[in-house]
Amino acid sequence: MKFETVMEIDLKKLKYNTELLCKSYGDYEYKIVDLKDNAHGLGLKIINEMNKYGINYCLVGSLKDALEIRKINKDIDILVNYYVTKEEIYDCINNNVTITIQSDEYLDEILSVEHKDNLNVQILIDNGYRIQSGGMNGVMEAAFEGAHTSSKYREGDTIAIIPSFDSSNCNVYADIVIPTGLDIARNIIVVNCDAVIAIGGGAGTLSEIALSWSLYKLIIAYNNIEGWSKELAGKKVDNRIRYKDFDDKVFGVSSAEEVILLLEKYINLYNRKHNGISKIVK
Repeated sequence: MKFETVMEIDLKKLKYNTELLCKSYGDYEYKIVDLKDNAHGLGLKIINEMNKYGINYCLVGSLKDALEIRKINKDIDILVNYYVTKEEIYDCINNNVTITIQSDEYLDEILSVEHKDNLNVQILIDNGYRIQSGGMNGVMEAAFEGAHTSSKYREGDTIAIIPSFDSSNCNVYADIVIPTGLDIARNIIVVNCDAVIAIGGGAGTLSEIALSWSLYKLIIAYNNIEGWSKELAGKKVDNRIRYKDFDDKVFGVSSAEEVILLLEKYINLYNRKHNGISKIVK
């Protein structure tokens, strides 16, 4: 025989007890609440109430619970106690979730994750930039997901220039979807922006870098990720002189912080516009 159990939360008592504990341990940097197993049956939404009363860190068991809390509260620190797989690390990075390192072997495994330092693009949104990409999966989806976790995120900060006519054929984190129907030729629209940031990449990324160079764009490429970004970082795509007053090239970086520094330094200098091919070469 099964019985239904109903639990009632007295928010006044919860408020009193939580505030009392936070006040009693006011010199502690972190006031942590254990919300494992769906907040022990009370429901994860309780975190917003406890956050108001002084709790600034929460412990959960599973990554699933951590991601649910992140949807409810974008700012509170979250620690996952259970094992997180190598494939799930991307979700942790992009949602600012801390994991528990359970052994030296596990640490080595986590440190081997590709893009571990580069998928979190919150810093771009934090500094007032919008993210535009091809809107599909992989790095494009990870970048959009990271943008959504920024405390300064606003609807419209992620723009997807997709290859098909079907506006639903994009990742779930795309705010604005522009269905071009141009297939791979849509790359010319993707790079029509203020600055182009390349992370690894194959032929598609190579074409975007080449198009960006022809359109006089500021190009920033990660030099610590295998692919065309690493290959071209620190180099000129060809011998044309695009700008005379500074050292124009594909700028190499290894972190999001370096990206921001380059954007602040150069974005206003890259102001030349492509007015079409004006000469016939005979």
